[in-house]
Amino acid sequence: MDGGLASAYEAILRLVNDNFPPPDLWEDKTSPLADIGSCVIYTRLSRADDKSHSPETQLYITEQTAARQGWKVLSKFSQDADEPISGKAFEARPGWDALTEYIQQLPEKTRQKTCVLVKSFDRFSRNLEEGLVTERVFREELGVRLRAAETLYLAPESKEGWMTFVDLLKFAHFERLMIVERTKQGLATARRKGKHLGEFPRYFEKDAEDRIVPTDTATRVAQLRAAGRSYSEVAREVGVTRQEAFSVCKYLRNEVERLKQKHGPTS
Repeated sequence: MDGGLASAYEAILRLVNDNFPPPDLWEDKTSPLADIGSCVIYTRLSRADDKSHSPETQLYITEQTAARQGWKVLSKFSQDADEPISGKAFEARPGWDALTEYIQQLPEKTRQKTCVLVKSFDRFSRNLEEGLVTERVFREELGVRLRAAETLYLAPESKEGWMTFVDLLKFAHFERLMIVERTKQGLATARRKGKHLGEFPRYFEKDAEDRIVPTDTATRVAQLRAAGRSYSEVAREVGVTRQEAFSVCKYLRNEVERLKQKHGPTS
């Protein structure tokens, strides 16, 4: 031993053997991963998310995490990533609905050893209130824990983990609000420049100068509607659906309002 060490300290150091540290760091069974033997993978993507959250990236990271932990992957639910949807709410998320139904059908003993695994908690939810409620329902009523691959040892059901979980959901909620605000600002700028936003309207096309022009069908719909014909009458005469006739007229009305704002009323 180093001659500069106190004898009492040397005596303690001599006690160190293979039990320091114990073979199981969490031998008191308080590990956030204790008793988890299987997982259900969930991925979600919104159109505003960056490439770090691509469906392929989420699936790769969660699958690798499950493999390292020795967890059996019971099922994967990727519809909400393949068909992007906002994390604002759990309502109208087909992938999450399918996952919930799948979990409910699992035997109770299986659920007790299963977690829902996401890449990060913002893939689970970008809504603080709904995220907290949904996590609690899954844990207390379904007996399933929630885990995120990027913060695997964070357990929302523990006192310490809950505090950090809330902070992460708060940040995700705030980021969603900022994304919405930036999107609105971008759309407003595009409108001021006269750019068409959203899905290109049916029965309109672009000419050689990249300007939107009506087809004969759109022109005829507009003429009949301007003459006072009902949408049903217009649809029958032109050979389109009532919804298509309405959509053509709605697009034209929106364009008139946009040009008024940009140039003022036209004569």
